[in-house]
Amino acid sequence: MELDDLDPLRVISRATNEMTVGEMRELEAHDALDYSEADYDQLIRCKTASLMSAACEIGGLRAEPPQRDALRSYGLYLGMAFQITDDVLDYTSSQSVTGKPSGHDLREHKITLPLIAALPRAAADERRVVQQLMADPSPSDDLIHAVVEMVSAKGGVAAARERALRLAQRAEAELDQLPAGTARDALRECLTYAIERHN
Repeated sequence: MELDDLDPLRVISRATNEMTVGEMRELEAHDALDYSEADYDQLIRCKTASLMSAACEIGGLRAEPPQRDALRSYGLYLGMAFQITDDVLDYTSSQSVTGKPSGHDLREHKITLPLIAALPRAAADERRVVQQLMADPSPSDDLIHAVVEMVSAKGGVAAARERALRLAQRAEAELDQLPAGTARDALRECLTYAIERHN
């Protein structure tokens, strides 16, 4: 690439704009009981996924258009799968694995897919506990633990893991557009890492 090549700048500018929109969307997410999976998808597309998509697309700027498109889509699906798995780990991992205690996102009132997926199956009293947590500026460990346990029991963790797997499969399908070799193998290994992190 030449120094005056604007293609990388265009890709990064698009990602930066999308990430800014994502930050604004996250600030608007106040009502846990009214935050949908579609809202969450838009959020993670704009944040994690847009950055990974841009990084993968830049790597293929001199490839044929179908391969460049495949790399962009691969990065998008990889980013979404990675973020969902990260959100799952907040419900399942200890601080020694993730560097943060289980329930950290809840402590910061972040609404992620495991919670969104569990809420439709939650009883009225369980939904009230979630509302109580979200209204408390400093929720107790016991309150966080109660919501973490409810999310797992109601299938939120399992549903989010399944969604991450489906996204990883879509990302892997995009790799069929690329020539066989070590680069494609490395991209496939990234998918394995993204969804197989464990507590």
